[in-house]
Amino acid sequence: MARLVAVVVAVALLCALAAQAAAPGRLVGIQVLHRHGARAPENVNPNDQTEWTATGLLPGQLSATGRATMKALGVKLRAMYRDGPDAEVVLPEHFRADKIRVRASDVDRVLQSSESCFQGIYPDDLIPIHTMPTEWEVLLQNMEKCPSYMATNKRVVREMGQKAGQENALSSVLGSIRNATGWPESYNDGSMILTVIDNYFCSEAQKLPQHPVVQNNFKALTEFGKKIYYARYAASSDKDPRGPVAYTLMHTLLDNFNTMTSASAQSSVKAYFYSAHDTTILALLMSLQLMNDSSRWLFPPYSTSLVLELRQKEDNSYYVNMLIGTPVYVAGDTTDVNSYTYEYDTQPLKCIELSDQCSLESFSTAITQQLAPPRPDNQGCCYRDENFDMLGCDAYATPFDQMPIECQMYRRFCPATACGSDHVLQGFTMSCLKTTSDNSSKWKGWAFAGWIILVAVLLIGGLMFFRRRRSPSLEVQYTNL
Repeated sequence: MARLVAVVVAVALLCALAAQAAAPGRLVGIQVLHRHGARAPENVNPNDQTEWTATGLLPGQLSATGRATMKALGVKLRAMYRDGPDAEVVLPEHFRADKIRVRASDVDRVLQSSESCFQGIYPDDLIPIHTMPTEWEVLLQNMEKCPSYMATNKRVVREMGQKAGQENALSSVLGSIRNATGWPESYNDGSMILTVIDNYFCSEAQKLPQHPVVQNNFKALTEFGKKIYYARYAASSDKDPRGPVAYTLMHTLLDNFNTMTSASAQSSVKAYFYSAHDTTILALLMSLQLMNDSSRWLFPPYSTSLVLELRQKEDNSYYVNMLIGTPVYVAGDTTDVNSYTYEYDTQPLKCIELSDQCSLESFSTAITQQLAPPRPDNQGCCYRDENFDMLGCDAYATPFDQMPIECQMYRRFCPATACGSDHVLQGFTMSCLKTTSDNSSKWKGWAFAGWIILVAVLLIGGLMFFRRRRSPSLEVQYTNL
């Protein structure tokens, strides 16, 4: 039986590799989106503080294991696009800024992950990595940095947490999990479940011991965690006035492909690399409608990557091919890049035509007309619903630096709608100034008085001018002077 399973696995791997190698057509360009490598938890379980302090890692810091898996990704990409059948089409012999563009969110572990990845592609080259200040990042941190989505996210996690106690597989063990991990009752169930899962994955990567009660109930935790994540992203879809969470990213990817096929394509960028987060990958896959509430990619492993290939067929038409891959630990030191392989599988894309390939034209139509149609300025991140209004961002007397982060972001991103109809945003202090009807009446009164005075001055000046013109003796006297 074991031998049969091994044969089946081997055949499946060969089929996957053959499918990847058999991608027809000339490679035109690639876009790579990857999650950062393994890290320490950002929010450590209270009862695990000692274990994580002993590792020497700060909260959220990239680990040596994370650097190794990111370098393994780079080695794989080099083998595929630098040394393989498509050699030097998109990855030249040495790094060239006019052919390769690298972008990362402004988070240390993400920037370091990008550096580690390129150590596997161009070990001898220095790579310029472009980024954006965190408070302005809406391309690679969609859910976290869009104020309207953040409000929805809080509501969904809170409501799903209330349902957790009703789940047969979890209701009887939530108390035990709290006791084991140290989270107080004030920490809502939804947030606790996601945090405990995150701590589990971090400990697993570092080979740290797990809490038995968490270990024994981890399957139930992850199944419910998937429902929370799915609900978060499903709450914003193509039918939502805001559009899908990955709206900006989807249109950016499409614009990049369109540029590659333009008349000036010979001088355009051929490879885009985006170093980001699990939430970025989730947002894109959900926005492309490629997942359900049980998909394994709702918890993408560290260093997971998506590769969007643009290829051209013999009839000169273009199509988009998607690959999704993860690092696989083989044996040895977890901090050694040679302890890992990196495997890709083809991820079918949803296109309009029913075929094995997604043409660029159909990919474009699917995004611009179905999945993420253009939205007015008052929608998207600036859309306000009852969830956002519950945050109390219109508390005008509250100093800006004391407002919730969602409210601060909303005033920065959405000045036109940040203060309501009877207030206006003051750009320097970021405070809302009231423009009441009383003040408006006073201003109107002053304006009317000003017009009266102006007319009176003009009339008096006109009369004096005409009197002067009609007095010749006066003109003679001035002339004689």
